[in-house]
Amino acid sequence: MWLLSDVSVLFLARIWWIWRLRNILPYGDYYNGDRWLIHQIHILAQDPAIRLGREKIYLARIWHR
Repeated sequence: MWLLSDVSVLFLARIWWIWRLRNILPYGDYYNGDRWLIHQIHILAQDPAIRLGREKIYLARIWHR
């Protein structure tokens, strides 16, 4: 199993979100990778120990759409 740092998860989240907006989101398809990454984003967005600044606001907006 891969161990990802917070920065790695944020990087993957950005790439994933751009890819989703351009390709899959209009069709409403989900798969296990989506659920795992959304869960990781949600954890990071709620963790007060992580200082994300703008990233935290951005991720919170994505999560609540």
